[in-house]
Amino acid sequence: MLPPAMAQAQFDYTNNGSAITITRYIGSNEVVIIPSTINSLPVTSIGDNAFYCCKLTSITIPNNVTNIGDNAFYCCSLTNVTMGTNVASIGISAFQSCAMTSITIPNSITRIGSGAFASCGRLTSVTIPNSVTSIASDTFEGCGSLTNVTIPDSVTSIGDDAFGDCRDLANVTIPISVTNIDNDAFYACHNLTNVIVPDSVTHIGYTAFYGCSLTNVMVPSSVTEIGTMAFAGCTNLPAIMVDTNNPAYSSLGGVLFDKNQTMLVEYPDGLAGNYTIPNSVTLVGDEAFCACTRLTGVTIPDSVTRIEFGAFSGCSSLDAITVDTNNPAYSSLAGFLFDKSRTMLIRCPEDMIGNYTIPDSVTRIGDEAFLHCKNLTNIIIPNSVTSMANWTFEGCSNLTNVTIPNSVTNIGFQTFTSCASLTGVTLSDRITSIGDSAFRWCPRLTSITIPASVTSIGDWAFADCTSKGHLFTDSTNFTTLTKVYFEGNAPSIGRNAFNFDDHVTVYYRLDTTGWGATFGGRPTAVWKQ
Repeated sequence: MLPPAMAQAQFDYTNNGSAITITRYIGSNEVVIIPSTINSLPVTSIGDNAFYCCKLTSITIPNNVTNIGDNAFYCCSLTNVTMGTNVASIGISAFQSCAMTSITIPNSITRIGSGAFASCGRLTSVTIPNSVTSIASDTFEGCGSLTNVTIPDSVTSIGDDAFGDCRDLANVTIPISVTNIDNDAFYACHNLTNVIVPDSVTHIGYTAFYGCSLTNVMVPSSVTEIGTMAFAGCTNLPAIMVDTNNPAYSSLGGVLFDKNQTMLVEYPDGLAGNYTIPNSVTLVGDEAFCACTRLTGVTIPDSVTRIEFGAFSGCSSLDAITVDTNNPAYSSLAGFLFDKSRTMLIRCPEDMIGNYTIPDSVTRIGDEAFLHCKNLTNIIIPNSVTSMANWTFEGCSNLTNVTIPNSVTNIGFQTFTSCASLTGVTLSDRITSIGDSAFRWCPRLTSITIPASVTSIGDWAFADCTSKGHLFTDSTNFTTLTKVYFEGNAPSIGRNAFNFDDHVTVYYRLDTTGWGATFGGRPTAVWKQ
């Protein structure tokens, strides 16, 4: 142990006349013992960012300390933490991205800030004392090695993403004191197979258990609110069961409904084959079938008059959506979902293979209409189409060429994002705007011509059109976007439109205006035709 004078010299600190706050560690030791006193005054607080990204391996916090500030030990290499017995508050991200394998939180703790232990990838065990009343958002998010957690019966709420992406978390006990399980609370806890939701819980947030390996779920009578996709991506879950005394929800055939079964809330991902929606249903809720990878077909009765956003997203085996011919709001043709008059194409079944020609009756392609249709290779868009919405072809990884007809005047947000095989795009000469991230992560797109009608290009519109800008499963034979041709005057351009596209040169016609030596951060040159 260092002599007191030498120990004190390792720190910057403030003195309020009765106590010391450590504001910055200026030493170089990897093993640090914080002194209990400096200048005969007690050290009671470790300030915000005091040890931020220091190369520490061990820290001992004395019993005088009651407060550990925000980011106090963020990104340190800590493998050992000894915390004093009087610490009452741990700040936001205080130990985020540290390297310890276990942590004992003293019984004096009453507050743990959001992200306090986030991304501690080696943390395998944690003891949460009875003094803690809530687990804040992101507290243990990204602790991929955490295997077991016992939540004390003092805790009443589990915050947003509190245990999100704790991939090895296999066991968790939720006490009867908990009333709220918030958004993403156990998101992507892939090894979590069993959770008992106690009768005290009234709220389960959206994607609370998304991507877990749950094999059974019983929603107790106390639950009055369940968020969107609460159990989505749980591929081993064959049924979502509900206590018959629950006043808000019910279960039929393992499918989650509202109490009166007029709204289909969530279809369990472990159910395979075809499904016929009951005739009592009038509303299919947001993302109701999201990530149901074993669902192959769905039949919509004439009672359904409203289908919410993203109802069939991520249904990778879905090859047909069939609508009763008497339905007043919707129709189907060749397995595709349309509005009744077929002027709007709502959803392509995700397992659609090969080529597809959109019917001439269609004037609008809806949000996510072809989202993640990975087996779609070619699409013909008729001149009747005037609008292409957001995410329309995102993730269509085998789509190679697209011709956008002259009837289309705008390209929406993320319309062609992650179209990994897209090599050619022909834009209509009436398009006025290209939305944010419209062609982002299209690594085989080598050149594109922007018509003179375009007056605005959104943020990240052509960003990462290179193999290094994004991770793809097949990284062979990737090319890089190198040439962008503009037929008209320089349009307005959003942030990072060509981010990471280091090889891009922007070409413009000599008779146009608004061009400088660079455009969107890329060099320009005259287009010599």
